[in-house]
Amino acid sequence: MNSKYFELLLNARGEAIVLTDEKQRILYSNRKFSEYFNLPADLNGSKIGNLIDHSLLEEMLSSEKEVTDELFYYDDYLCNGCIFYGLMSSKNIGLNGYFIGKLFVMKKLDSIYPLLQQVDNPTYDDKYLQGYRQSAEFQKVRNMAKRNALNLDPVLIKGRSDIGKSLVAKVIHSYSERSRYPFFEIDCHNVSAEKMEHLLFGQAKGSFMGKIVIGDKGTIFLNHIDHLPLFLQQKLLDVIKSKSVRKWNTKRIDVDLRFIFGTSVDLQLLVEQGIFNEELYFRISNIQIEIPELYNDPLSVEEVIQYHIAKLIRVYRKVQLIFEPGLIELLNNWNWQGDEQKMIQTIDYLIYHASTNLVSIRDFEHAKQVLRLEKEEDIVGLSSLEREQIKHALGLFPNKTKTAEYLGIGRATLYRKIEKYKL
Repeated sequence: MNSKYFELLLNARGEAIVLTDEKQRILYSNRKFSEYFNLPADLNGSKIGNLIDHSLLEEMLSSEKEVTDELFYYDDYLCNGCIFYGLMSSKNIGLNGYFIGKLFVMKKLDSIYPLLQQVDNPTYDDKYLQGYRQSAEFQKVRNMAKRNALNLDPVLIKGRSDIGKSLVAKVIHSYSERSRYPFFEIDCHNVSAEKMEHLLFGQAKGSFMGKIVIGDKGTIFLNHIDHLPLFLQQKLLDVIKSKSVRKWNTKRIDVDLRFIFGTSVDLQLLVEQGIFNEELYFRISNIQIEIPELYNDPLSVEEVIQYHIAKLIRVYRKVQLIFEPGLIELLNNWNWQGDEQKMIQTIDYLIYHASTNLVSIRDFEHAKQVLRLEKEEDIVGLSSLEREQIKHALGLFPNKTKTAEYLGIGRATLYRKIEKYKL
């Protein structure tokens, strides 16, 4: 083949390709390599290690180690404006038993997502929601999610069901123009402020890169947004307003993201109490989708139970497992108080601990003791006791901070319980 045609072929490829000799000097590099790493077009004779300072590349150059699709993050934004996030492969080149060089192939992640989409076919609405809840109430939620998929504004999904909120967020993403790009789901509950800051915004130079940068052009779903600390709420607001993120307190990097938020509480009440950023609330609450509570949608209970049974049977690879008919009826009629997480925990326990191919009512009786599934009257009794304790504490102290300290709970938790018990 003519060398010019060969070069045209390599330049037409969607990945960066570099060939080096045994002394790490570049013999050939295609156009994508220069484009991805912001380098001159003619690099022949240059040492690749002098152009890209990275521990993974150094390890491959100093040995005859080969890798296939190794995650590769290179950040040299301050020096030459280059940020590369993708996969790297390397292959040794030999001749007559002698090592004579290496071939490197680097693929950007945003070029890989369309391929992953085709392989995994994550049409979330068809693959997941169709078996989840079919009631007329939930059909309204499904339709509203589809209608707002092409909208660029943030969406606030409200409701107790974390599963429902997660699936609706995925429907919005899968029907949007961003479906070819990443979808990240982050739970803000029970995560330290430092860890959450690193997760969203990354760390120092040469270290971990945050989801806000990695997720460029995609969607980020932040569930339990009410648990995000105020200083991170302000940083998030800054990203939404400027469509950029500050890197190392100097340069800003442009980001194109769709944010979806989830909560089970009244954010406006938290705004009034000074524990949720008012401007952030107004930015994210223009489009709201409410997930119907299970106890207000009784026709969905049986569907949700069957959905989680089928899903967890696949997870634990117990395809021969069946539930005693009387047990299914018992689960359908059990007073779950709208708590889908407790329902999932119970079904998970029954399937995981099944020692035969039949899950019986006796197994459920044992699970009730282990998981401490209370009867309805027990729940009411505990709730009444908690309400009286909070009411008593509110009368003892002049402000909510001291009340929360006395009860041993956070201020945000106290406000949620005040709302719950109408105190």
